[in-house]
Amino acid sequence: MKARTRSPARHVRDALLLTCEHAGNRIPAEYRSLFQGAGEELASHRGWDPGALPLARLMARRLGCPLLVVRWSRLLVESNRAPTNRRIWSGFTGSLPKEERNRILERWWRPHRESVESAVAAATRVHRVVHVAVHSFTAELNGEVRKADVALLYDSRRAAESVLCRQWAGIMRGINPGLRIRFNYPYRGCTDGLPTWLRQRHASGDYLGVELEINQAWVTSPGWRRFQEQMAEGLCRLMEE
Repeated sequence: MKARTRSPARHVRDALLLTCEHAGNRIPAEYRSLFQGAGEELASHRGWDPGALPLARLMARRLGCPLLVVRWSRLLVESNRAPTNRRIWSGFTGSLPKEERNRILERWWRPHRESVESAVAAATRVHRVVHVAVHSFTAELNGEVRKADVALLYDSRRAAESVLCRQWAGIMRGINPGLRIRFNYPYRGCTDGLPTWLRQRHASGDYLGVELEINQAWVTSPGWRRFQEQMAEGLCRLMEE
């Protein structure tokens, strides 16, 4: 897709949109029987992203920008996956009849996707949109310790996203030189996800998508509040620049 030519009045400032696809681990009442005995899994990183919602809320308050969230557990349906991706379903819901899975998509997956798409489409009429999807990752997975405090995921084929993320990382290192910041780690930014979905629908001159990933070890640490403040301050400075 080619970027559209901008009028002189367009793109005075970038518009920021925050989302949080794994904000909670709720299960609708009609499906709770599927999750009997799964309390530990729902409470773990498999069920949601601990810490992501409070950080996203703080950022939204500081910057006065929209925040769209999903409070249903990713174990019901994965809000950060396309409906054609088999990984959109967990072991709890993947064996449901196709008609029931389609019902879940319509009721609990599609509303968030359409809300985000509408917000981006409306904003791009005047601004370039910077979309930050706030997530968190478990500090250790399958015996591997993740060596990062913060990760920025983007599509390296989009130069503007690369520039934005490196600028953001530089700002955060200035605020806290001890932060371990990595790019496209522990996941790649160009794989299936909400920003990838939106990149397919909007030119790079209109839309920049970044997934902010924070290490969940911070959530239970004494420095959690200070860490959130630093993340919010870094984003404020980025948008000012």
